[in-house]
Formats: sequence, structure tokens, C-alpha cells
Amino acid sequence: MPDEKRTIGYICPVCGKAVIVERTAFQLAAGDSVLPCPCGKSELSIRQLGDRCELTAPCLFCAKDHTAVCANDT
Repeated sequence: MPDEKRTIGYICPVCGKAVIVERTAFQLAAGDSVLPCPCGKSELSIRQLGDRCELTAPCLFCAKDHTAVCANDT
């Protein structure tokens, strides 16, 4: 059975472009990663916390970073 893919994305608060990538659960669980905007002025970070991952993304509206914690399994 192929590994299910997750779609992760955000809108860059600097240039306004959507940054969207697909990753398998295996790729996400492999370690921490960063998804930079092509403009180089913002990024979404993914940090592994055991059976969960922490996503930190810049906010288009308030110019601060927001963090969410999600389960790795679904």
C-alpha cells in the first residue's frame, strides 16, 4: 500500500504567493524540515515531537507566527 501524502501550505505574508508541497507521512516523520517561500522572506517549519508534529507558519494577516500541533498518524 503506497504511503498517503499530506498537503501542507501557507500564503507568504511578504509576497502573497501560496507555498504548497506534498509530503508522505514517512518524509514528515523523518525529521524536522522547513518549507521556504521562493521569495526567501518567509517559511513554514515542521518539528517532530514523537507521535506528533508542530507546524509553525507566518500569518498573512497579523505578521506573527502561529503554531499548531497535529498527530503524525492521520
